[in-house]
Amino acid sequence: MSKFYFILLSFCVLFNSCKEQPIIIPPLGQASTGTNNNERVVFVEEFTGVKCVQCPGGATEIENLKERYKEKLIAVSIHAGFFAKKLAESKYDFTTTKGKSILTYLGEPEGYPALVINRKVLGANNTLTVIGAPKWAGLIQAESAEKAKAAIALQTTYNETTRELKVSTTITPSEALSGEHHLSIMLTENNIIDAQVMPNVGVVTNYKHKHVLRDMLTPFDGVALTETLSKGAKIKKDFTYTLPATFNAKECEVIAAFHKIGQSKEVLQAASQKVQ
Repeated sequence: MSKFYFILLSFCVLFNSCKEQPIIIPPLGQASTGTNNNERVVFVEEFTGVKCVQCPGGATEIENLKERYKEKLIAVSIHAGFFAKKLAESKYDFTTTKGKSILTYLGEPEGYPALVINRKVLGANNTLTVIGAPKWAGLIQAESAEKAKAAIALQTTYNETTRELKVSTTITPSEALSGEHHLSIMLTENNIIDAQVMPNVGVVTNYKHKHVLRDMLTPFDGVALTETLSKGAKIKKDFTYTLPATFNAKECEVIAAFHKIGQSKEVLQAASQKVQ
């Protein structure tokens, strides 16, 4: 019998403990799981507006592409330009000062719906914007096959009481990078029900707007990264923001875009994380 207990005791020691281990649950509102993406993530900016009759078709195409690429495709819908002006039936104004600045910075498209893909010159006439949803799928597929030049670890902490949002980012280049680079932090909101002009039927008041750019935690063109971007280096940046009462925190998402600045505006990598 003593030999049996000796074997049983040895078994327990071998597996560290024979008693049930407690499950550790993080406190409510603390940092959610971050992303650390070593694969290429495609970052697209959709220029849209509630008065654009063709834009719902573009939005549908983006949703179809997101269903295909999952977390490897990040979309931001920027309401800026003539078509973004409020309708008489609108409850909200989706335009933002920084969204308007991005439109000017990247160049106003000749038509809508228009997409900027990784801020690379892929469209006609040496422009960043690609007009027409049928052209997007092939370009996004090509971009997704590119090698990632950096990874982004993104983490959010949200306090429901104070509505304070803390964002922590770590950029790790996978190769040495030269030139000037910036980091842009965007805040989007999903599933906002409001008015939209639709083909054939006119204005509907129950349209579901997705990926709407609500604000930015950085200037419209990002913050400068002055650190040396050597292979394997870890560049950390933290941000704090208070969500306005009109934003639904459960539908909000933080998006980080690591990009060049100057003649080339290419986005080298992006990451997203829900606020809650």
